[in-house]
Amino acid sequence: MRRFMVLLAEIGLIILIVRSPFAQHFLNEVQYNLADTFYALERLPQQRLLQNLREDIENEMPHLKPYQREYLHSITLDSVHLSHFYRAYCAHNEINPNFFGRDRVTLCTKVAGAGLVSGT
Repeated sequence: MRRFMVLLAEIGLIILIVRSPFAQHFLNEVQYNLADTFYALERLPQQRLLQNLREDIENEMPHLKPYQREYLHSITLDSVHLSHFYRAYCAHNEINPNFFGRDRVTLCTKVAGAGLVSGT
């Protein structure tokens, strides 16, 4: 009977500790950190493909100016930015102040060939 009472007291103590504001805050932080880690792991293959695309474009067009390289990095951050660029400047032929002429055609061809944008 005594062991049973000690066990109940330990369970009660654990419940009190877990329900404390500090423990709740700590558990929330752990949950957010795990979610961020899983999200980063999920995006890793796509990030590698985007990096490979960026490097392929930079190798194909070594004459890019610094502002063009910066713009290229911004559109290859993720598939959302890349899709927006492709729809606007490749599919709908809107004027892009950073890439035009042969550079835009090369860029659009590389993006379409990478398979990272749906509908290409």
